[in-house]
Amino acid sequence: MRVRRATTLGFCGGVRRAIKIVSAEASKRGEPIYSLGQTVHNPQVVKQLAEKGVYEVGSLEAVQGRVVSITAHGAAPWVAEEVKAQGFELVDATCPLVTDVHSAVANLKDDGFKVIVYGDPGHTEVKGIVGWAAGEAVVVSPDQDPQQWEPPFPIKTNTKIGIVSQTTQDVQSFSQFVATLSARFVGRIRELRVLNTICQPTVLRQEAALKLAGEVDAMVVIGGRRSANTRRLWELCLAAGKPAYWIETLEELDPGWFTPDQVVGVTAGASTPDWLIDQVIERLEAL
Repeated sequence: MRVRRATTLGFCGGVRRAIKIVSAEASKRGEPIYSLGQTVHNPQVVKQLAEKGVYEVGSLEAVQGRVVSITAHGAAPWVAEEVKAQGFELVDATCPLVTDVHSAVANLKDDGFKVIVYGDPGHTEVKGIVGWAAGEAVVVSPDQDPQQWEPPFPIKTNTKIGIVSQTTQDVQSFSQFVATLSARFVGRIRELRVLNTICQPTVLRQEAALKLAGEVDAMVVIGGRRSANTRRLWELCLAAGKPAYWIETLEELDPGWFTPDQVVGVTAGASTPDWLIDQVIERLEAL
């Protein structure tokens, strides 16, 4: 068996930055940091952060200290306001590329646009993006058929619609979604403004995974089950027509998936640590 690594995989800059911020704050302050959700969507990283004094909580009511952090995925503006209003100190680990989406959505809202967010309903990042449109943005899931989807607001000749994407969505799917809505709404509304807010690290990982999938017999995708960008990598590899196995831990790797004469490709989501990628590759090479 031969094992090949995608040219771009694993931690992105926003993830490294968030981990560095909360780790440094916990060390500098000498007291725990309470993260409102997972700092990044990877259970191994969350466990390592807890060992450094950064603990995941589901709400402010669960905080048992003075310092609260916002995750790399960002949050609605009222989250930071509530943190401060309750007397906590705030550490903001939001990825700058997600912050850019927040600004774009707020500007669209201020300019009178109805905002559509293409993304996973319920995902932390998407909830935050909706918040920056004063909670009035409409979320459309990639699972929905854009031909059948109907906006919850009336379509009029003076209607202005702005579309953004969750930063970790599939580029091709977003493009198809936009093309379909453009064809449906042309001539019926005043303006359609599309902002491609899929981040470059996501694009690079998707391109590298697709290229590798076309050159190997099977793919292994490493990443947390809650990681949206990992799911997208796995779906892209499957769509490429190759067997693709999504694992969260080394123990999930099954030797029965492979044969000795295969070439196996490895990619990983943007929250997957380097050491885990190395362990998986070492295990594959040892088969």
